[in-house]
Parts: sequence; structure tokens; C-alpha cells
Amino acid sequence: MPVDSADHHKRGILCRLEPKRAGEVEERLRETGEFTDVLSIYDFDLKGSDIYLLSLDPGVLNYAAVGTRGQRVATAKATVRFTHAIDLDSLSCEEIVSRVPKRLRRHLKNMFSGLGGRIAQGSWLATWDAVLELRPDLAGPLNALLSHRDDHSVKHIGPVFETVAQEKDAVFTAARIFGYPVRTILQTLEPVEGEHPAPFLRQISGANVIEDIMIAHDQHVFGDWLPWKDMQVGAVELCRTTHRGQERMTIVNAIVPPLSIHLGWT
Repeated sequence: MPVDSADHHKRGILCRLEPKRAGEVEERLRETGEFTDVLSIYDFDLKGSDIYLLSLDPGVLNYAAVGTRGQRVATAKATVRFTHAIDLDSLSCEEIVSRVPKRLRRHLKNMFSGLGGRIAQGSWLATWDAVLELRPDLAGPLNALLSHRDDHSVKHIGPVFETVAQEKDAVFTAARIFGYPVRTILQTLEPVEGEHPAPFLRQISGANVIEDIMIAHDQHVFGDWLPWKDMQVGAVELCRTTHRGQERMTIVNAIVPPLSIHLGWT
């Protein structure tokens, strides 16, 4: 009996990858935040975008991710691109089974001992609840996966979406240049409700604001003084008009590195 698309959104997929690929997958996630694999269309009942629980080691779940079906590469196989991967810190399959209702345990044990596949609706919901219970600190990112999955099903076109895509590419390029793991950025993304598309940077939460950035902000918020001129060396010139005429004030961020560094003298 065919399952409608709405029902597919209530079921997820368990996928066991070859343990020998663990190093390659880890490297790809660290460098790009995503990786691609080839799966059986029929064994995994591939239907667009889904939530995947990924296992790289026997008996544990290593990641939760959004998997999106790509092109068919053989008669019964297609590529799947995995994104927004969340590290589950080698979550024990036995612990998950112990937390689901007894009537579902045999089914889940069979799923965990095999190569995987699409999990039946009741078993999937119970499994997802068990994962949230065992990894409560990941509840926010895990629940955000549901929105990311649905977002993958939307066809993004037009100049506004192109701008968002360029913002994303710019952020990831900068992260790779400075050796910052892209996966860390992806794990802090929070979908913006009711605003699609939203600026990519708005979706990033949990950023650490360094002191220079806070000072740069405060330099422009100074009572009735208005910004007049910004200088590349960390100084801002402000002005205001009073009964004595126009007044100007310069605020210098004295905590920045030596001026010679900014001017390229060293």
C-alpha cells in the first residue's frame, strides 16, 4: 500500500554506512559540512528529503542529518547528499531500544542489526523521542532538522534566493580560509519562521561576539552624537550641533593591535 507524502514526513531513515568510510565522512563534514553517498532506491524507499540516523560503527548512531535524494546513478541506486549533520557522540542503539515501548523493540533491533531502511511511523516517532531524551543538550539542533528537511523540499528560485545562496557561500568560504569547521556553523543554524527567504546570517545563532565588535557598535551609539566618519584604524568621528555651533568628537579604540599593523608597516 503506497504511503502518501505527508506520512513520509513522519518517518525517518536508518542508514548504516561502511565503517571504513568513517574517516572520509568525518573529513568531509569537517571541511564542507556535508557528504554524499549512493543508496538503494528501493531498500531505503528514497523520497526527496528525509531525516537520517547514520551509523558508522556497529551498535551506535553517530549522526543525525538531512538526506536529499539526487540523481539516479544505476537502475536501482541514487545519490543522497547529507547536510546539517549533528554529532550524536556515538549514541548506543541498545540504549535507544531500551527506551521505546516493548512492542516496538524487536522491530528496532532488526533495523539496527541490518543495513537500515525507512523506519515505520510508530517506531520512528519513538526512536526520535528516545534520541532527544538521551541527548537533551541537542534538542534544539535536532528539532531544527525538521525545518531544514522541509526547506530542502522547496524549490528556491529568483534573485532573492540567489543573494541568500551567495551569503552562504561567502560565510563558508571565509570559514574554510581561516580553518573554522563548517559543521560548527551548520549546527548553529535556526530556521527563521515566517520569513522565506531570510538572510543567511540571520539564521546563525550562538555566535561569540568578541570585544572589538562590541566596541565598534558602541562607538556609533553615543547619545545625541551622530557618526561623521569611520576610520580604518578603529576610530570614529562623531558630530552634533548645539547652540555653540557644530562640535566634533573622535573616539579611538585603544585596545586594538598596534597602529603599525593596521597600516601594514609590520
